[in-house]
Amino acid sequence: LSGTLRATLGEMRIDASGKLTLKGTEELHLTVSGKRLDHLGRLAAVRLPEVGPYKGEANLAIAPDSIRASELDAIFGKSHVLGTISVQREHERPVYTADLRAPVLHLEDLGLHVFVKTAGKSSGESAGEIADEASDAKRIEVLKRRLRAFDAKAALNVEGLYQEGQRYASLRTSLTLDAGDLQVVLRDMYVSGGKAEGGLHVDASGPGPRLHVRLVTRGFEFGPLAKALKPKTPLAGTLDLSLDLAFKGLERPLLGNASGYIDLAIFPHGLSVGAADYWGTGLLHVLQLGVDPAAESKLNCAVGVFDVKDGTLSSRAFFADTTRVRIIGELQANLATRQLSGRLSPHAKNPGLFTVAPSIGIAGTLESPQVMVTPASLITAPLRLFLPIRAFSQDWVNATGVPPDGSAGCRAAFKQARALGPEKPAAPTGPVDAFTNVLRAIFPF
Repeated sequence: LSGTLRATLGEMRIDASGKLTLKGTEELHLTVSGKRLDHLGRLAAVRLPEVGPYKGEANLAIAPDSIRASELDAIFGKSHVLGTISVQREHERPVYTADLRAPVLHLEDLGLHVFVKTAGKSSGESAGEIADEASDAKRIEVLKRRLRAFDAKAALNVEGLYQEGQRYASLRTSLTLDAGDLQVVLRDMYVSGGKAEGGLHVDASGPGPRLHVRLVTRGFEFGPLAKALKPKTPLAGTLDLSLDLAFKGLERPLLGNASGYIDLAIFPHGLSVGAADYWGTGLLHVLQLGVDPAAESKLNCAVGVFDVKDGTLSSRAFFADTTRVRIIGELQANLATRQLSGRLSPHAKNPGLFTVAPSIGIAGTLESPQVMVTPASLITAPLRLFLPIRAFSQDWVNATGVPPDGSAGCRAAFKQARALGPEKPAAPTGPVDAFTNVLRAIFPF
């Protein structure tokens, strides 16, 4: 039986034509189009980005135990995705398979800033209030049911990732889901100036879901990604990062359950007052304005090597460089409450022309740190530095002839601090041209 269907549902248009048999469809060409992708999402009870117009077409093959959409061609906003999607229902759980290629994918079309806004706490709620909500257990049960409801295997190759019309990166990512065990692998992620790789593992096969996140970058240019998450942010720069965190549970605040390490070296620019509440950059402002406040001065770089245990982050080494000052320090933060404490020991690059306090206390939160007057008993007390890095830290902060831009010194400090600590994954190597997916957008706990 051959036939054609044309229908309109609100602003959505559906066109279908093909042949139908008693066993299903031999061939069916389906086209769906509309003005806004999020309006389509409302019909399917799925949150989709607020972009448009959209149009998707594919050849469908429908059988009693399977559905296959081949030659998929989807356009939404300025993005374009091609590939094949299928579902098999002959097993205990349905199995979804996808092989997708995106010649063009625009960060603006993904609506990441919307996901991040809904991921955090709502206005007026404290971290403690959220953690005490009875809905936390319900949310985890819903996640377990969803991850156990089906199996999946997917691959996505993004040939060109764009931000504000400029080509930003390319990447390949794969996903497998088997009986509640989800693994997402990010590989071959190239961005102008660097590369990144990472992975996310959620094991919901047992009574308590567990999460493991790993991310390694080198020369990662984070400005375009920062703008995708918060369009008006001026924050940009490059990031070298090695992160490995395991979470013993998914209760909120999620970072309160984390153990592992976070090692990073950040080389920022565009750091302004407007960025102070973004991703904990308030600490960077303290380094720039609290230690070297001159208008012509800037923060060149900051390096932190941190251990994380049961939600408490403790520095094994901390270095920073401004135009006129070098800084070492000790920092500790409760990642659940965001409370921050520590002490900085600055040293002027040219003591004859510029002097600084011998010790500065840090308090407050990661988002809003405060400079405190150091008690007299602690002004001359040595920092509690990780023993293998202690001598290097003192030599580094007291070095002479350091140029106004001490970025090279930060790179050397990062390399030395990681070399003297426990063995960790090396930064990825290879061609430069990486984008890493937003884990928080995938699992916004």
